[in-house]
Amino acid sequence: MTYEETIAYIHSFVRFTEKRGHHRLKALLTKLGSPQDKLRFVHITGTNGKGSAAVMLSEILRRSGVKTGLFISPYVLDFRERIQVNGEWIPKEELISCMEAIRPLAEEQNATGDQLNEFEVVTALGLLYFAKAGCQIVCLEAGMGGENDSTNVIGTPLVSVIMKISLDHTEVLGDTVEQIAWEKAGIIKPGGITVSYPDQSDGALAVLMEACAVKGNPLLIPNPSGVQVLENGLRGTCFRYGEGEYTVPFAGPHQVHNALTVLEAARALMSKGIPITEDSIREGMKNARFPARFELVHEHPSVIIDGAHNPDGMGALANTVAACGLKKPVAILGMMKDKAIKEAVGKLAPLCEKIFTVPVHNPRAASPEELAKIAQNHCPDVTACQSGEEALFLAYEAAGKDGTVIVCGSLYLAGEMRELILSDGGEKKPLRKDNN
Repeated sequence: MTYEETIAYIHSFVRFTEKRGHHRLKALLTKLGSPQDKLRFVHITGTNGKGSAAVMLSEILRRSGVKTGLFISPYVLDFRERIQVNGEWIPKEELISCMEAIRPLAEEQNATGDQLNEFEVVTALGLLYFAKAGCQIVCLEAGMGGENDSTNVIGTPLVSVIMKISLDHTEVLGDTVEQIAWEKAGIIKPGGITVSYPDQSDGALAVLMEACAVKGNPLLIPNPSGVQVLENGLRGTCFRYGEGEYTVPFAGPHQVHNALTVLEAARALMSKGIPITEDSIREGMKNARFPARFELVHEHPSVIIDGAHNPDGMGALANTVAACGLKKPVAILGMMKDKAIKEAVGKLAPLCEKIFTVPVHNPRAASPEELAKIAQNHCPDVTACQSGEEALFLAYEAAGKDGTVIVCGSLYLAGEMRELILSDGGEKKPLRKDNN
């Protein structure tokens, strides 16, 4: 298979299967020699912030001399972004090779009626490549939930990390924060260490505490009251915590909480004998890069891309806009129709001077007209556009050279608009080494 044929084959698997769980993936991995059993993991779940945490932790480990795998989803720039070793995307030839090993086994399994879904195949691909590459630790981001997530095929991780828990994927995970927290807590395994985001709701925290008690895990929670923010701007945040001073290239109060969780997780790894130092923590945080996380991609006007796509994420984006002193930004908005659109739009739209709604090239996308109708309840000046190019032209014109444009609502939209903006004269250095 060519690379293009391989990617098309991966996407040919169904998106969801009727029965949730990881029994199908376990069966496939057993036939592949159980690569997950040859690896050690930091397992990361949560509703928001898990991608940022995974990237920061992987960079800390890499700078500590640990050969580090990184598994994230979804991607923004390129499919291979999902599977990285020491900051480099999986090479095309390795992706093809691993899928050639997986394909006959997957087809044999599908023929029995035990049909694999796309995320299970991608997880198998990542685990096989990480084992083949000789990774010492893998930062493994869960896809959806925890207990029944495909990534939960692993044994007890070195550290389980639970990021901010809020309502999302309610049709699958449950319609209360407590139900979702129970699902996320499924990554907590007997005899491990669990680190939690510092600002969980009381209900979510109670669930995590109970899960840790049952599984014999200490529950480590950083103390945000000990933080002194020294600088906060479009290019990132500098803060003091305890004896240390740290910089993260991500803006917003929630990113400080994300960084505190990462810091606690890194120290938990140190207690396990992983050769992390305070210097590698500082350097790892400072040099972490993650597209579409309040990412400044253009100046004059300032254009910020953020992957916020649910109420909690949009609320964090709104707080960041306020914290950075951005007054009356112009927004380009595209969302999936299976998200809590009304609640999410209501968080950011009141802060905006104008909103341009756009289509997203995904079958689950809401139409620009649907979004515009909802956004008009919060912002008087809303225009439904038929393309990203049209919205970008109008947004630049509305913002002027000294204004701000925010692209948000979907990671799919983030990828589409990022490519469009940078091809239109924006200057941006690559965020990851592409070795192919």
